[in-house]
Amino acid sequence: MRRRRTVLCVCCATPGYVMGRGLITACYQRHRSGGTLDQFPMRGAPVKGAGEAAREARLARLEDYADLLTWGASWKDAAARVGVCRRTAERYNAALKKQEAR
Repeated sequence: MRRRRTVLCVCCATPGYVMGRGLITACYQRHRSGGTLDQFPMRGAPVKGAGEAAREARLARLEDYADLLTWGASWKDAAARVGVCRRTAERYNAALKKQEAR
C-alpha cells in the first residue's frame, strides 16, 4: 500500500496529507472550487517540449511505414520492420487513407 506524505500546507501551514501543489486536501479543494488554484504553481511540472519529441518519433515511424508500403511491402512486413503492433498498423493505414482523401 502506498504511504501518503504528511506536509505543512503552503496555504495555511497546517500539517496534513498533500493533495497537490503543496496544499493539503481541504485547502486544495477550497481553492479549486473558489477558482484560486492558480495562485499555487504546480510542482514537478513536465518539461515543455517533451511531448514534441514523442510526436516527431511517431510521425517518423508513420513515414517509414508509408515508404515501405509504397515499395511493395505488405502491411504485416512493414509493421514488423517499423516495430509496431497490428493495431498501430491499422491506425497508420487509416491515417494514410485519410491523407489520400484530402
